[in-house]
Amino acid sequence: MSLKELTAEKHIEAERSAFMKLVFTRNMSKEVWLSWTFNKMHWYNAIEVRAREAGLLDNLPGIERTYKLYKDFKTMVGDRSASYICNAHTENYCDYLMDLENVDDVMAHLYVWHMGDLYGGQVIKTLLPDFPHNSLEFSNPDLLKTSIREKLNDEMGVEANKAFDWAITLMSQFVAPPP
Repeated sequence: MSLKELTAEKHIEAERSAFMKLVFTRNMSKEVWLSWTFNKMHWYNAIEVRAREAGLLDNLPGIERTYKLYKDFKTMVGDRSASYICNAHTENYCDYLMDLENVDDVMAHLYVWHMGDLYGGQVIKTLLPDFPHNSLEFSNPDLLKTSIREKLNDEMGVEANKAFDWAITLMSQFVAPPP
């Protein structure tokens, strides 16, 4: 069974989340998307730091999204002086990621999030065209998809499903404007 098949059930669960329903129905508020982007920037940074340390980014030119998420956030926040903080789930997920020791486990999280951007992210750009999507722009998407797939194995299924569980938990925090 392939990694895609091993994670299919969790992938469907994530797609059916209340957060994704807001995306699919084009009812996402700017404040929720802004908060999502700010928090996402932090867990992507954790994934990318750990992936870089493990040498997983060596053959994935252009995969890193953290700075692009920062640019999206800055575009949306503009000159406002509002401060944003990571929610508790984001902090917990970042801690979890930074504590991963197995390279395959790190790769499983990169697979779930970055392949999500390479595929579903392209749909999100069309559904939410009023928001900046620098983080969903890739200069070499086909090469990245192929290169990521080359780094995968079926033993990553358990951790990839944990990554989806984290995604589902994180998305549940972004269905209403932040207080």
